[in-house]
Amino acid sequence: MKSVTTPLRLNPEMEKVLNDIRAAEKPGLLYGRTAAEAEKEVRGIGMPVLEDANLSQVVIMQYSWFLRELARVFRTRTGHDLAWHIETVMRKWLDYGLEPNTMQYLVSEIHLKMKAAGTTAKDEVSSTKDKASTQEDKDKGRTPND
Repeated sequence: MKSVTTPLRLNPEMEKVLNDIRAAEKPGLLYGRTAAEAEKEVRGIGMPVLEDANLSQVVIMQYSWFLRELARVFRTRTGHDLAWHIETVMRKWLDYGLEPNTMQYLVSEIHLKMKAAGTTAKDEVSSTKDKASTQEDKDKGRTPND
């Protein structure tokens, strides 16, 4: 496995994703989840992309194994460690014949959709808390300007 030790040429979008992962203050949405949950989420994002790409079933199977390994990394690592493991996994699968731009696209899609889902979940929680506190204020006879 020669390419596991050699640097992988990353496109600008992938560089941005890895820098975002390194700078993240909190773990990602998949961190700490069970293997089945994480794999379901990752496959739910990655498999439609692969199925629409008009690839042979054998190649789709290889990419699905890559997605399984990504799910493991996303659920067990955070920060710099996660970014390093993502790069290592991509190098490994490059040796197995996967196309580097496709792998980078899949990682970017997974990260961005998980990030968006985490933001949406946080917005829903804060919106629910705001509604609850507004209702409590109404019940106590307060106005928002008090």
